[in-house]
Amino acid sequence: MVSQKLRRIAKAVTALAAVSSFGWAGPALADWALNMPKGVTPISQEAYAQHMLMLWWCVGIGVVVFGAMGYSILRHRKAAGFKAA
Repeated sequence: MVSQKLRRIAKAVTALAAVSSFGWAGPALADWALNMPKGVTPISQEAYAQHMLMLWWCVGIGVVVFGAMGYSILRHRKAAGFKAA
């Protein structure tokens, strides 16, 4: 059963590698910009500034949440002697 799953996974990975190696997939992806472009007009510049402000707020919240989660995982792990409620 496990070997059938491994075969299916291997076939899927092989197919994905074959498809991604063709030249037709590259131009279809266009520009891989990960951020908004800076605007030219004052309104678009304000929209960009708002976008960046919200991005950094989300980054800060993510750092706090993942930090608390990591602390909790390390602090309350079974190896440290904690018993489940």
